[in-house]
Amino acid sequence: MAGAAIEALARPTVALKGHPLRLIVGGVVAAGLALVFLALTARPVTSAVAAVTVMAIVVIVSNVKLAALREPLVFVDFGMIGEIASHPQLFVPYLGVLPTIAIVLAVAASVWAVTAFESPMPALLGQWPVLRLAGALALIAALVACIYWGHRRLATWGWRLKPSLDPATDIERFGLFGSLVLTGLLSIDATGKDVARQSRRRDAAKSWPAERPNIVAVQMESFFDARLMDPRIDRRLLSCFDACAENAVQRGRLEVPACGYTQRTEFAFLTGLGDEELGLDRYNPYARFARRPVWSIAHELRAAGYRTVCVHPFFGAFFGRHQVIPNLGFDQFLDIAAFAGAARFGPYISDQSLADKIGGLLAESETPLFVYAITMENHGGWGRGRLPASELASLREALPDLPPGFLCYLRHLANADRMVGRLAASLDQTGGGILCVFGDHLPSFTELFRRSGFADPRTDYFVWRSDYHGPVVGSDMPVRALSQCLLSVAQTPRTSAESRLAAG
Repeated sequence: MAGAAIEALARPTVALKGHPLRLIVGGVVAAGLALVFLALTARPVTSAVAAVTVMAIVVIVSNVKLAALREPLVFVDFGMIGEIASHPQLFVPYLGVLPTIAIVLAVAASVWAVTAFESPMPALLGQWPVLRLAGALALIAALVACIYWGHRRLATWGWRLKPSLDPATDIERFGLFGSLVLTGLLSIDATGKDVARQSRRRDAAKSWPAERPNIVAVQMESFFDARLMDPRIDRRLLSCFDACAENAVQRGRLEVPACGYTQRTEFAFLTGLGDEELGLDRYNPYARFARRPVWSIAHELRAAGYRTVCVHPFFGAFFGRHQVIPNLGFDQFLDIAAFAGAARFGPYISDQSLADKIGGLLAESETPLFVYAITMENHGGWGRGRLPASELASLREALPDLPPGFLCYLRHLANADRMVGRLAASLDQTGGGILCVFGDHLPSFTELFRRSGFADPRTDYFVWRSDYHGPVVGSDMPVRALSQCLLSVAQTPRTSAESRLAAG
């Protein structure tokens, strides 16, 4: 009963005609957790309270995630506990500092209260608690072994239920815990993954001109043209972006995989793989799928004689990038260790420092260079005290009704725009080249967007080439198609760039 009651609090709510699985799994999870805690404590009431508390926390986190990122909890999120513990500043703001403290205190108080007033039951405690614990662990191990060895049959059964793999839709049908258990079981099956990893492999060497331009692709954190949301925002906020976009080969709006999860967008850009090819790995391709080599634009450019460098001014172990980036075809990965002493703007390495680093790479390179950069400065959350008041004074004067957090976001957006201008200048100064700029996802201002009537989940992009002077092609596309567009621009010889690109 308790499991079903907690399940009812999850959002989106379970449909009246949902699958019967939703009625079973909540109770089974509650009973299973209670039995585990009972084996550990020999306290029945404590065990029941602990099981209900754990399930309630899962529901709360899922509902908060849905409100902030428009996606409820998915099974791979449990694998991010290490990231949450090591970098809580990236996650706690979505839940809120006070709610987080309240949850921690409530859990601690409930555990203390129950254990203080309930003694272990002698009949459960027994004379050999170590043997009792060993028996409980053996049962858990047996369950895991059954799942592992029988995963093909379980996967066959799971696919017969026809899950949509859209988290919100599946929760409505199966319930939160039913959806988590079902997709967790399905994820064990890796059939066809090796083929998908290499499905984009091509022979690129024959299609390249003798003169290869330097290429810089920048995935900008939480970037979109905020002027589309509120026309009162100064048009000059993105003047460098506009200047490049107005002289670009191609520009437009970009469909991205989610409203968060930077790695989903970067993986889609690099590999060109879509949700259908990734299956359950769409939720976090870096957790498993990319732990083996995956053909990407970096592999293709390396085969064409390019040196490939990925730059991300944050900790390389986050999301396992230090293991994934080499599998995606990069010769070198520069993480935060390469930015010792670099300037910050707010809590993170500034976009200007990133522009300096890329400019240095361009100046030093003696071979064609492909740089893929993932910015960090404008990462959420955007708390009230994130930037000094002096940095926001002009924005607050022009937009007094917008929340302080969004004003911080706009101030960072201005820095991102200046970075774009500096990168274009660096390419010009080093013999010319190609600059691709795009946003990874919208910032998490869900309530502000709702009040403003802004419901477009896309970001913005352009592909600019220093020696191109033809008409701009306006084309909206999914991010998985952007790397192919970039390759087409790069493979066009300079002598025929204007005629061929305009025709394409």
